[in-house]
Amino acid sequence: MEDRQLPLETDLHDRDASDWLREVRSVFEAEGFFQALGDQHSAGFVEAGNQLLITFENVERARNQNIDAEPRGFTYTRNEGCRIWHSFPKGKAGFAIRRSLRSLTA
Repeated sequence: MEDRQLPLETDLHDRDASDWLREVRSVFEAEGFFQALGDQHSAGFVEAGNQLLITFENVERARNQNIDAEPRGFTYTRNEGCRIWHSFPKGKAGFAIRRSLRSLTA
């Protein structure tokens, strides 16, 4: 499989959480899939190349702190042609996942 950069188009600034997630979902569904995993978690996959980037990112943090208010993986897919698996815990669930992952690598 060749790496292919995807020209992902987003306009995610100034959206509330539900609108933001709806738009992100449409991007994932156009190039892969997106799945709600209960009320507090979602995950998406974009098929774009040989490399796979796995991210865990809190919805609020992505909306308010990332460049272009988009998931970090979108930049890698756009510029590097990476596949992305993106996990979106809502609220404090994201912090618990990061703490758990840190404890595994310590």
